[in-house]
Amino acid sequence: ESGGWTASDVDRYTSGRSALHAAAHTGSLANVRYLIETVGCDPDAHSIARSDYGKTAIFFAAVRCRGDVVEYLLDACPRLRVNVVNGAGQSVRSLCASHDIPERVR
Repeated sequence: ESGGWTASDVDRYTSGRSALHAAAHTGSLANVRYLIETVGCDPDAHSIARSDYGKTAIFFAAVRCRGDVVEYLLDACPRLRVNVVNGAGQSVRSLCASHDIPERVR
């Protein structure tokens, strides 16, 4: 039950980040699941915050070593764009490798 919230309600950007970005960044797997499965937020939506360089939820999770969130996103979102490079020239794969996230991402 989403309580009547829609993805567009939740994904209204505050400082360029969505609720899904915040949940992935803080490692709140329960909130990430809720936002994707119940609300329907787009896991490939990118942040428009100036200092975020176009990061998606999986970028935020990888940068903060949130392996469980990375694993969930990979399992729940089979079409997730993991080969995308952000504005700083980093890929999800390179971030996972440098932050000791599970091998399957690399």
